[in-house]
Amino acid sequence: MSKTVYLNISQITEVHHKEVQLKDVATVYCDDSAVTNKCNALRIKTIHL
Repeated sequence: MSKTVYLNISQITEVHHKEVQLKDVATVYCDDSAVTNKCNALRIKTIHL
C-alpha cells in the first residue's frame, strides 16, 4: 500500500550545522508517523567548508 507524503518547503532557511536534514528546511505531513519520522531524518545536504 502506498503512502502519500506532503512537504511544505520553506523558501528561505538558515541552518547552523553541516548536516542538513529534511526537517530543517521543510514540514513533512503523512498519516503514517513512521514514514514521517523517516522522511524527517533524511539527510539532504552536507556542507563542506
